[in-house]
Amino acid sequence: MLVLDSQILSYLPSYRPQETEPLLAQLLTDTKVLPIGRWRGPARLGGLRIGGFSFALIEFGSSMEVEAAVHSDHFLMMCCLRGSARVDVDGKCISVATGKGFLARPSRYINASFSDDCVRLAVRIDPHLLSPNVYPAYETFAAADEQLRPWFETIRFLFSTPSFIAAGARDPALLGCTEGVLARLLHSSPFYQAITRARSPAASRDVCRAEIFVRTYASSNISLTDIAAAAGVNIRTLQINFMRYRNMTPMQYLRNIRLDHARDLLLAGNVQVADAAFESGFSHEGRFASRYRARFGEVPSVTLKRAAAS
Repeated sequence: MLVLDSQILSYLPSYRPQETEPLLAQLLTDTKVLPIGRWRGPARLGGLRIGGFSFALIEFGSSMEVEAAVHSDHFLMMCCLRGSARVDVDGKCISVATGKGFLARPSRYINASFSDDCVRLAVRIDPHLLSPNVYPAYETFAAADEQLRPWFETIRFLFSTPSFIAAGARDPALLGCTEGVLARLLHSSPFYQAITRARSPAASRDVCRAEIFVRTYASSNISLTDIAAAAGVNIRTLQINFMRYRNMTPMQYLRNIRLDHARDLLLAGNVQVADAAFESGFSHEGRFASRYRARFGEVPSVTLKRAAAS
């Protein structure tokens, strides 16, 4: 099933458990790894990034406990290709058997234990591919679902064809097209249709007023005080309601609107990175680039080059 081909697993580099932490942080999110009992190893880890998707194939070789804080701007998808796991998502326990998995919405805290024979696939998904405002805290799925098979088989192709990834490094437009294929395959699956039906409750009136104000004046120098005044409530009430209905703070919402606008400008081409940052409301280009990469998985210049190549 999927990427359990023996040659793919044998190609994965070997590490000691703690050596995997910076790699997992780069591919997925900040992660703490702790062996349960004696570590026998080796820990094997391979990964790749395709636009807004980041994939990690992990085999620890021993029973392992993992703590991870899902980044506020990213989803985390995980399934056991072999072995099993017990996962705690914000206090709710999920048993994940072979061939099963889950998708966690941003801003979740995850604690998991994995069996010594577990091989798992973890996928970080950037928010422009899925909307954080739509999905429940987590949703489970079966990897063997017939309509999910094209998604997983495409991942197997990517892990088993390093020459394709090397070609993408030379031609960013190729990876951009591949990101589109992966997104389309995921969106056409029953799993995606199921989670999009599980919508969060309608936002309160003050949140709706704040969102209209932010979208209108995002490129201007507006503050939290300005947003709360436009919403007609005090700052504390607005922050509580944003976390309740949008799972983020008002200022995070403002930043995301600005970043999305900057990405639209860059994808349209004929603009410099500094101009896109300034026109979207960012005064510090370096901070803009850092936040852009955290949200979209690439620096602004790469987006601009891909747009120019298309």
